[in-house]
Amino acid sequence: MASPNPLLVVELQGPDGSSAKIHAQGATLTSWITPDGVERLFVSSKAKYQAGSAIRGGVPICWPQFAMRGPLTQQHGFARTSTWTLASCESASVVFSLDETSAALPAGWTSAFHLEMEVRLGHETMTQELRVTNRGDSNLPFTTALHTYLAVRDIRATGLRGLRALLYQDNTRPGQALTEEEEEVVRIQSEVDRLYVQAPDRLVLEDGADGRRTLTLAKQGFPDVVVWNPDGAKASGMADLSDWHGFLCIEVAHAARDPVILKPGETWAGRQILGAEG
Repeated sequence: MASPNPLLVVELQGPDGSSAKIHAQGATLTSWITPDGVERLFVSSKAKYQAGSAIRGGVPICWPQFAMRGPLTQQHGFARTSTWTLASCESASVVFSLDETSAALPAGWTSAFHLEMEVRLGHETMTQELRVTNRGDSNLPFTTALHTYLAVRDIRATGLRGLRALLYQDNTRPGQALTEEEEEVVRIQSEVDRLYVQAPDRLVLEDGADGRRTLTLAKQGFPDVVVWNPDGAKASGMADLSDWHGFLCIEVAHAARDPVILKPGETWAGRQILGAEG
């Protein structure tokens, strides 16, 4: 069998005139252009497209741990830095796969697993589904997220609806107790790094002060949501990040409380569905 190619890029064409690009490196979705010609995902102009590196932007896959919420020393795990194998492809959908024989595993990893990332373009929607199967003979625990970088015209004029009254962990203030969200529309005026616990399955991003360009995010299997933007000071110290004012990360996640624990032979699935208006 040929080795996976980290430079492979698959391009999809949706039934509504939309398009998408998915890289084998990390099975990272790096472009979703809606029928109106608008690019809905952000990718840094300094992003690295090479084996062993995570692509800064699009939708990196955090697995088998989100951030440092797990036993690994590698931030966000190894799925985003591994080269995935193209499993199947049609005009509007693609499936990439990864297992313990092809992943860039850390020292000491012994679990057998099979991952699939499916991307599908529909009528005015883009769906991503991550599937995890435990192929080993012992339990497989993990935390995970789809680290989605959504393109916005100006982060200071961006609002996010659907989070009011939720509890969140503010990761810019380590050790602080959970905080209750008071705002109906969350505005980003400085660095933000929040993990919202048990978030609703539908959020609305308002891109612009007039609220006329919106994007909806629906989720299944991911109970939590992370909202992140480093702002200028922190972004200046990140070698592969540019244009911090042009994106907001809204990440569906399973990370706030207990990890997913898969018994031998079990499969877990989580998905997000993005839809754009205006």
